[in-house]
Amino acid sequence: MKQNNKNKIVHILSSSGLYGAEQVILSWIKHISKASSGFQLFIIVFSNNSKNSFTETAVQYGAKTLVIKPSSIFKEIKEVYIFLKKINPHIIHSHGYKGLFYGCLFSSLFKYRLIHTNHGFIVNSMKQRFYSLFEFFLLKHFPPHQIICVSDNIKSKFINYGVNPGILKVLTNAISIIPKDNIKLYEMPEDIKPLVVNKRIISYIGRLSYEKGADVLISAMKRLVIKQDDIFLILAGDGPLMNQLKIFANSMGLKDKIYFAGYRNDAMNIMANSEIIIMPSRTEGLPISLLEAMLLAKPVIASKVGGIPHVINHGADGILVPSENEIELSAAIFNLLQNEHLLRSIGICARKKIIKEYDIMDRVAKLVQIIYKLSF
Repeated sequence: MKQNNKNKIVHILSSSGLYGAEQVILSWIKHISKASSGFQLFIIVFSNNSKNSFTETAVQYGAKTLVIKPSSIFKEIKEVYIFLKKINPHIIHSHGYKGLFYGCLFSSLFKYRLIHTNHGFIVNSMKQRFYSLFEFFLLKHFPPHQIICVSDNIKSKFINYGVNPGILKVLTNAISIIPKDNIKLYEMPEDIKPLVVNKRIISYIGRLSYEKGADVLISAMKRLVIKQDDIFLILAGDGPLMNQLKIFANSMGLKDKIYFAGYRNDAMNIMANSEIIIMPSRTEGLPISLLEAMLLAKPVIASKVGGIPHVINHGADGILVPSENEIELSAAIFNLLQNEHLLRSIGICARKKIIKEYDIMDRVAKLVQIIYKLSF
């Protein structure tokens, strides 16, 4: 399996849907393909769904994909081996603990160059803690050629655990820049329009899981409606806590104040027509939705966790609050809604920052020049 084709890169990951890490990978694939960089891109995805938004979009962007349904480790190894033997790549780019495991295995056996990206840590359960420790173990004892961290916070965690600092590179997430005039083209989705007439709209965009803190936002809403009766919250996202959060909201008497919009392909439309975007996370890497909201010139109130404080300059281009504190979160939302000038100025400064510092074309250039090409 000695490789000859040095322009072939295969991404390996486990995926349950089109979430943050998948969006980042798709963004890389799209812009690397558009740049005609000479790379051939492939994806191996472990997923229970043979067809999903992630793989279908990847194919549209020019990547050849293999979807492997999780099964016995021996069957998985065989399928990965056959695919790698067929495409004969030079670089394996792994994501998540499972992608890293197979990356370490096959790069050790066949001398592929291995690059790994950590998109953030989720440690809500014993199983997730085990997976994170397993990833740390592999990175420390079977180090890849490069580790990409999406925030300085993640890099610091790796260094503290004993991972070689020399192989750590920070490459923050970034997005495509849209012209200012295009923002007005994003209309509120038709199913939401009747619900928000004469309302002050705040929105949450993200997975409905413990680490994202939607329950904290619902608790904050209970306090907010007492002071601001016309406030309305849109929760756009799906996840394991959907039903539990609906029951929680109803028990708080907020049935008419919160709309559970589910997973959306039109999340940008919701953000563009909201006054404030809320990110009450307990833990984060560097969320794409944060960058998108700021690009739309929308003020973001977010927890001071993960890579978020490296993006938001508190009081200038966003508002930071402690995580798991509904009192401070509700106060921040209420105070910002009362200050129209601050609402506008934060939004304007936020958009300027994204244009200057978080353009995807800059990140793709660095990925290709500093990470991929130096691996040859």
